[in-house]
Amino acid sequence: MQLKTEICFCLMVLSLSPQCQKNMKFSYVDGSGNRYHLLDQQLTYAPMTPEHSSSGTYSGGDPAVKNLSKTELSQLKEKAEGLVADTTCHTQMRTMGTGTLRAGEKRVLLSYRCRSKQAFESWLKALLKED
Repeated sequence: MQLKTEICFCLMVLSLSPQCQKNMKFSYVDGSGNRYHLLDQQLTYAPMTPEHSSSGTYSGGDPAVKNLSKTELSQLKEKAEGLVADTTCHTQMRTMGTGTLRAGEKRVLLSYRCRSKQAFESWLKALLKED
């Protein structure tokens, strides 16, 4: 458990570094606070831990890192751009369950009720599980 917490903390610190932010083309924080970051071709998942969750019990699972293929990168870009373009899913307030998507220079908040947001989150989870 201690190692998992240390890995999550390291991933969070790295994601805040200026070099990482400069190169980052995509990041997503789901409604539970789980974080996805793309740096070059590497997708990193930094889950919420019970120590940092508002309930004190929620866990987003294990951290994960995956090198994406060109096809997967293209799919990610297409899906992220689609969510940015679909203004029916956007909201102005960050509330519980809201997703935060950064794609390129764009940042949008996605309503927790948006089916496209839910489908995107399911796709990201499945992508990380693929070998």
